[in-house]
Amino acid sequence: MNNNIFTFHKTVIGYRHILEEIPCQDSSSSYNADNENYQIIAIGDGHGDPACHRSAQGSYFVVSVAEKCLTDFANAVLEGEMDISSPRQCRECIEQLTNTIIAKWYSIVRNDLLKNEVSEDDLSEAGIYSETYRQGQRLEHLYGTTLIAALMVSKYLILIQQGDGRCDVFYKDGSVDQPIPWDERCKGSTTTSMCDTDAFASIRSAVIDTEERGVVACYIGSDGIEDSYYNNEETQFGTHRFFMDLTCKLNEVGAEAFNSYLEDMLPEFSQSGSTDDVSIAGIVDLEMISTLIKEYKKSVEQYDYAESLKKRLEDAQGKLISMTRKHELLKQHMVDAQTALQNAQKDHDFLKEQIRLLYSERQELSDKADYINNELKEYRKESQEVRDLIDGNFKCITSAIQRFVDEVATGFSEKEMVYCRLSEQISEYNCNIKNTEERLISGEKNLNILKDKFVKAKEVFTEYDIRYKEIDSEIQKIHDEIQSPCQEAYKKISPSDA
Repeated sequence: MNNNIFTFHKTVIGYRHILEEIPCQDSSSSYNADNENYQIIAIGDGHGDPACHRSAQGSYFVVSVAEKCLTDFANAVLEGEMDISSPRQCRECIEQLTNTIIAKWYSIVRNDLLKNEVSEDDLSEAGIYSETYRQGQRLEHLYGTTLIAALMVSKYLILIQQGDGRCDVFYKDGSVDQPIPWDERCKGSTTTSMCDTDAFASIRSAVIDTEERGVVACYIGSDGIEDSYYNNEETQFGTHRFFMDLTCKLNEVGAEAFNSYLEDMLPEFSQSGSTDDVSIAGIVDLEMISTLIKEYKKSVEQYDYAESLKKRLEDAQGKLISMTRKHELLKQHMVDAQTALQNAQKDHDFLKEQIRLLYSERQELSDKADYINNELKEYRKESQEVRDLIDGNFKCITSAIQRFVDEVATGFSEKEMVYCRLSEQISEYNCNIKNTEERLISGEKNLNILKDKFVKAKEVFTEYDIRYKEIDSEIQKIHDEIQSPCQEAYKKISPSDA
């Protein structure tokens, strides 16, 4: 990096802290040596846990310690007292550095405890730690804080971190990454801490050869930054977007006006984002970043566009989910109406067939009745002729004639009985036909009502289904846009090893 190096830091109280009258628990610092041969930035994020009642002091202590230790480390490197050129020597030196920072922080915390003994205020809010504190154990937990710090010296960028927060390093090829190894225990509102019993072993670090990689900027931020972006924990796209936009603003307003910009921007950022305390710090090569502004702006625009697509997708999916229940009900209502109509149509067709059969059977009976009636007429005629013969003084008629007369009379009676039965059956058929026709008329009315219901149900469902499918189609289009080539530019702000 050249001599045109700008360092800055800024901490603002979180919007939620203002509302709940909680003091700011973050601290930050930056330092640019007079001859610009080394630069230091550091951030401490005091824990919001009530058991860490003195975390604001803890974050201030750790930032002060880190700045002092990194200053000593930088001077040792510049004066040739410390060689970090080989991997083994570098590893040993960094371990000595982190051990020193932790040990000195603990020492300052213990000294503060001697001056300011644990109070009832500390104990009353300590929760499960209350009894532990009363026994004089784990008192450093009162000062719980995270730490992120960076030192730019010689041709090296040295990064150290304990707990959450993020460090973004920008390179001259336009790429961005987060080189400090991540501790998977830092998830959601859970974080590791300077006060952890395994802090010496769990503190992380990274060393970058700035000449080899072409570092143009290094930014660090408390979790108030990353938590302001939705679904950011895994990808860190939002964090990269924030620092890219910050770089563009720095280039736009200039170093002198940048602090004023941060004073105005960060409180609004906290209010609209995480509502937590927000701390940022950076080491920036002003000359080098100016050549990358166009690319950064494109990446920021692409990120914002991708986020707008995601928002549209979420809105559309939410709308589709809210419509699904009604869509299913309307569809079922239409199906039920269609089923009812089909059943009514079957009943209607069945009644029509019954009437046809009744008419047919009645006609058969009528034909039989007419036939019997004709036979009765013949019998009457024959009987009358026989009577006329008998009345005509044929008193001597033989017994055979008498038997014939008796047979005619008997046959007449039987035919008459058959005719009466047929007439009764015809009356029954007429009654059945009348009842069936009444049912048919009623069924036709119900059929028409069901037809109207089905038509209306179909119209309502069809109209709703069109809207439902339009939203479903919109979701697919948004998916296609997210997967489109323009998304490749957006992906550039995502480090391969983030």
